[in-house]
Amino acid sequence: MRKKKTANPSLITTDSVLYQRMKDHIYKKRRLFEEDNPLSELLQGMIDTMLEGEMDSFMDEEQVSSSRNKRNGKTQKKVLTELDALEVTTPRDRNGDFKPEIIGKR
Repeated sequence: MRKKKTANPSLITTDSVLYQRMKDHIYKKRRLFEEDNPLSELLQGMIDTMLEGEMDSFMDEEQVSSSRNKRNGKTQKKVLTELDALEVTTPRDRNGDFKPEIIGKR
């Protein structure tokens, strides 16, 4: 007899509350992409993580070039997608040279 495969929650998300909301959303057979859905939150978190990775890479390049540029906080940006409006957090640098590739500057 074959063993049934189940999703590993740690592979999907480390936030158990978000995981439970996603599971409930899917089991209730609601539309995947509608207002206030957990999948939008997951997508938003992924984009924020990718932007942080881009900034890490940029700052590494700045250090190699002996630049005195430093991180300078973050800014919130509303991004409209076909699925939902996302509130992403874009990192900033002091010189204003960081230009993210995933979501460009305004």
